[in-house]
Amino acid sequence: MRKIRGLFSITIILTLCFCVTMTAFASKTGKQEALEKAKSYLDYSSYSKSGLVKELKKDGFTKEEANYAARKCGANWKKQAKRRAIDYLKVSTYSLKGLAKQLQFDGFSKKQAKYGAKKSGANWKKQALKKAGTYLSLSSYTKEGLVEQLEYDGFTKEEAQYAAEKKIKKNKKKK
Repeated sequence: MRKIRGLFSITIILTLCFCVTMTAFASKTGKQEALEKAKSYLDYSSYSKSGLVKELKKDGFTKEEANYAARKCGANWKKQAKRRAIDYLKVSTYSLKGLAKQLQFDGFSKKQAKYGAKKSGANWKKQALKKAGTYLSLSSYTKEGLVEQLEYDGFTKEEAQYAAEKKIKKNKKKK
């Protein structure tokens, strides 16, 4: 009877050890898979740390696995912000301030967002010019009204005045 109890106790201990080992192995595997997925995402797109975690969680990884992957993937989040800023500028017009706000909305810290927007290589006067053109194609503006609208969008007074003067002159020549 003692031998059976002893064998039973050893069996229980071995079973528990096996379960703990398998759980740890499964957890490492999940973390490793999340890390590989994170690196593949960063190969073709830009993410903030929180954005990457959200994406990994959508893929079914646990919060712990996703956070682990975001910490260990080796991403430079400032460079990710710069990459995202450049992507935005390919499809839309932004002021420096507006682009930084958009990057913060995407989950980048204020410091990362400012860095990304500043290092994007944008010519802010040209961005203001494009935005002014968009506004004038939708509605008529006085020079002062256009400057005010562009400043509201985050362009500096200098950028807004430059764009308004160029676009208003161009529109007058067309008439």
